[in-house]
Amino acid sequence: MVSTVIEHIVDALFVVFIFSPLVVCYWNSTWNLIGLYLLPSNKIASGWISVAISIVLMVASFFTQDVLNKYVKKEKYVSFYLVSRLFTYVMSFSQVSNWRGIWELLNLYIGITIPGSLTILGIGTVGLIALRSYRNVLTPPGAWVLDVDTDNHFTIIHLFGTKKGSVLYVIDVLFGVVVVSTLVVLVWRGQWMVLQLSISPNNDLWRGIIVFSVGNVLVVTLIVTQFPARKLAGHLHTTHPLLQIVFEDACVLLVCFSAVCYWHGLWALLDVMVIGYDPNLTQWLLHALGFGGLMLLRVCRSLQFMGYNFDGEYPEGIGLVQTPSYCNTILASLCRREALSDAIRLTASTRTVYVEVESQHKQIPVS
Repeated sequence: MVSTVIEHIVDALFVVFIFSPLVVCYWNSTWNLIGLYLLPSNKIASGWISVAISIVLMVASFFTQDVLNKYVKKEKYVSFYLVSRLFTYVMSFSQVSNWRGIWELLNLYIGITIPGSLTILGIGTVGLIALRSYRNVLTPPGAWVLDVDTDNHFTIIHLFGTKKGSVLYVIDVLFGVVVVSTLVVLVWRGQWMVLQLSISPNNDLWRGIIVFSVGNVLVVTLIVTQFPARKLAGHLHTTHPLLQIVFEDACVLLVCFSAVCYWHGLWALLDVMVIGYDPNLTQWLLHALGFGGLMLLRVCRSLQFMGYNFDGEYPEGIGLVQTPSYCNTILASLCRREALSDAIRLTASTRTVYVEVESQHKQIPVS
């Protein structure tokens, strides 16, 4: 019991102080790098091209996943590692490109005002709830995917579960990529801009400190309460499925708001930190730090575009998980590898002894 509590505390510390900052570093730097290199003098064209690139990559992921899952196997460790990490990198880039393009176009066409932001937030929230897809707004620190034990590393989930190879499947994919993804960005941008315009300090440093502190308090609170929430969601799944959806959507709303606060504050602090330095160098360093750090810690799939899920579809309230079972999963993975290594060494030594005995036996002269 004590060891389990300690592991949960360690997981929470990793989430708040290591994992999540690395995620924000990757997003912030990738967002800024796209702005630096993709038609910086024409923001409208840059925004539309950014969206177009992301749609092409995200749609392509649905039609290439079966081939990748079939031919890129974990047994071939080197090729699997290289291809899977490249796939994760491309999908992560497509996600950032999609959000940046939609976000920048909204800034240009609608402007940055509280009424406009609230309208955008309302459209996004109502649209996702109506489609029973509100939980797709979850991002780190509210949702994590580990890189270990990934039998279907390349699998991207389409929304309506239509049969592959049909026209309906193509419509399903396009609907998720174009409509659901856009509604998710509307929810995030609405909350983000309301925060930015309503916090009184105009100083980016103080705004970042205040919002980041609020985000940390909310994230820690939700981490502590996640397990009772999951139990209640699991109970409602069997007794009152509709109430489970309502309850999970309320929880996801709080989780999303805590994540927006966390990201907004840390994003502002990162922007302040790099002022006065060469933007190309600093952004590439942050980019490498973010993706490389998450890859070494084996949580880089948390950056990846993973597809779409329905609200309330998990029987045990898995959609409400705040922290990855990092210690348990990684330690279990290492133990399995050590056990496998021991088995290989034991087999090899046994085989060696057998060969030696067989060799000695052959050397015995037959009378």
